[in-house]
Amino acid sequence: MIAGLKRKLQSLFHVNLNATNYLLRELAVNTLLMKKKYDDPKSLSPFGYQVFSQSDEDGIIDEIFNRIQPENKVFVEFGAGDGIENNTLNLLVQGWKGFWIEGSEELHSDIVKNFKIPIERDQLCTANTFVDKENTENVFNELQVPRQIDLLSIDIDGNDYWVWESIRNYDAKVVVIEYNAEFGAKTKWTMKYDKNYFWNGSCCYGASLKALEELGEKKGYKLVGCNLYGINAFFVKEELLNGKFREVYMSEDHYESPKYGLRPKRVRKVDTEKLFSENIIGGIPVKEIRNIDLNVQKNF
Repeated sequence: MIAGLKRKLQSLFHVNLNATNYLLRELAVNTLLMKKKYDDPKSLSPFGYQVFSQSDEDGIIDEIFNRIQPENKVFVEFGAGDGIENNTLNLLVQGWKGFWIEGSEELHSDIVKNFKIPIERDQLCTANTFVDKENTENVFNELQVPRQIDLLSIDIDGNDYWVWESIRNYDAKVVVIEYNAEFGAKTKWTMKYDKNYFWNGSCCYGASLKALEELGEKKGYKLVGCNLYGINAFFVKEELLNGKFREVYMSEDHYESPKYGLRPKRVRKVDTEKLFSENIIGGIPVKEIRNIDLNVQKNF
């Protein structure tokens, strides 16, 4: 009896603690969004929310494509993880077609196991390979990625800048790329290219927002926003802007400091079989999308 009462009290305390943490997080986020720069209706940060993304990227991506219509609804994501938490699963559920490229053999195996339905119906193609600036376009070619896509997402915890720079023969309307918020809004910094780099937990990885802003400019993109938590930056092709975004495109205007502790946390398990078996996907599958395991073809 005493043991049962103890368990109930612990459970009640746990629930109340979670509720308190949730309310405090929501209060902090809402307070942040009261800043003047978010008053502009063209600002992207207030539109952020999480469905399957790491934080609020899903909502920002949805809002971008509310403003510029997708053409073929095809995405590519470098660093797709296990597929459960990334920047494009929400698009996949919405009926987009795409390519997930993941270097970890274990995480790629999870993708193949958990996403059999979209893979078998030619909606999703996966590749188990590490991308670098020498092989990126070879990987695209092997996977038969269309030359024009709607979204490219890059989150590889290191050579993100160099991989984006290396893409010259494929064109994305929108690019989502991780930036290193530790360097602030004005510092131009990029890690030295290292094909074999693995993040060791230090703050010296990837590239600063200013460095990515200038790279985007060279490639014909404008920085249109960052997510509230200081993780990802969003770029749109210059010819697609048409006054639909805040007409300031510099890192000083869009920079968000790191707020990793405020990120929303998913507490419910994602049942991928149920997610796709009960979801009606519109449109005609792209037949050229195939599931290819590049695990033994890491060096093209």
